[in-house]
Amino acid sequence: MCFAGDADAWSKEFLELCREVGAAASAGIPLDGFRRLVDCGTQSLLFCSDCADDDLRELIVSLQRPAPEPSAVAARLKRVVIVPGNGCTNVRRSNWYGWLAGQLEAAGVEVGIRNMPDPMTARESLWLPFIVRELAGGEKRLRETIVVGHSSGATASMRLAETHRVGGIVLVAAYTSDLGDLNERASGYFSRPWQWEKQKENAGFIVQFASTDDPFLPLEEQRKVRDGLAPVIEYLEFDKRSHFFSAPFWELVEVLERELGVAI
Repeated sequence: MCFAGDADAWSKEFLELCREVGAAASAGIPLDGFRRLVDCGTQSLLFCSDCADDDLRELIVSLQRPAPEPSAVAARLKRVVIVPGNGCTNVRRSNWYGWLAGQLEAAGVEVGIRNMPDPMTARESLWLPFIVRELAGGEKRLRETIVVGHSSGATASMRLAETHRVGGIVLVAAYTSDLGDLNERASGYFSRPWQWEKQKENAGFIVQFASTDDPFLPLEEQRKVRDGLAPVIEYLEFDKRSHFFSAPFWELVEVLERELGVAI
């Protein structure tokens, strides 16, 4: 209620609130924990240290309002495409890709996930047509598709959005240069300037996941993506998530739930 900070500040504050009441951030603060915060405030002098009666009345009124209808964007988004990083010869068994596909499929969401051509170098000339034709099912269906790209898949997703209308893109461990790696240079993604305005124009929404301790990508490299796609990008920065290798990845699921308008 009336939090004055930005999204990053609130994420940190919420995690601290969950720790104070012994709740998992993925599950949220339970009712008894909420009562403790309202009645007693917090030990660490966070923003939520006192709740006035008027604040609580306003919260109750807002919760009693009818739930909004799904947005026009959510209503038309029908599928999710998962674009892996390079080096993945069996995509469903790599990182969190198969886990995410299973979560989505169990919720009735159509998923495009397949082994990619040229998996080691991930050449743009091969990957972008494959994403459009084989994963999304054509340019028309791409407009109804959320493209989730990880690492090399994130760079592919950004280049895709420069030339194609896409329902939305989710960038996990994204970067802007080859960082001196010859294999990355051979992929073709870094041979020219990024067309940030085209990406913002063509993507229905853009979300980026970054980690402060990524062993491959300096944080400033990840933040270049954020800065290029500002102000439309939703930027989510975490600590101790490495290169986002592991499942579960519930924060990603939460983004997809919101954008698809379904419970996963």
